[in-house]
Amino acid sequence: MPSGQEHPWADAWNALYEGGSTPWDLGRPHPELDRRLSLDPALGTAGVGRALVPGAGTGHDAAALARAGWDVTALDLADATEGGLLEALAPYGGSVEIGDALAFTPEEPFDLVFDHTFFCAIDPALRPEFGSMCRRVLRSGGAILSIVFPIGSPDSGGPPWGFDPEMLGAALGEGFHRGEVSPSFESVGRRSPHQWASWTFDG
Repeated sequence: MPSGQEHPWADAWNALYEGGSTPWDLGRPHPELDRRLSLDPALGTAGVGRALVPGAGTGHDAAALARAGWDVTALDLADATEGGLLEALAPYGGSVEIGDALAFTPEEPFDLVFDHTFFCAIDPALRPEFGSMCRRVLRSGGAILSIVFPIGSPDSGGPPWGFDPEMLGAALGEGFHRGEVSPSFESVGRRSPHQWASWTFDG
């Protein structure tokens, strides 16, 4: 897997984190993730297991999953996130990987891929690579959970690039069965509507 330093976008993402210019960072786990974990640590999946959080950033969501019992791998392109991710996961265990998530190949498959602020940061031309990554990293019966946003924003001029559950499903391609798609909802600190959406990998 290419390291963060070798990726053509790594310098730009590192500069944002090093400069503290991260408006997508809520400073806490997404409230909808917290709410659902409080009701069901397995988040409607077959059970708590191994979770991959691509584009983990400062690690709030990854830490929330780990605190709920998931064995989390937090993955980000920017080297500047590594220290914060290690600190966020330290109380709960888990691991940190720095590199290109779309090229990531794990030693063991995951039970869950959790997406929040990752898919919307992928150039739309590269979205099918997200589906390829998910097929590569998930075990059969594994799940994808996504906080889908920014809904209603254009899918140009990003990041973030707007998308909706149908666009994400199209990027996943064959081998995925769509489950829940919630009604749209608002979230403090975000201007665009969200949806919670899930898919199961049938491969």
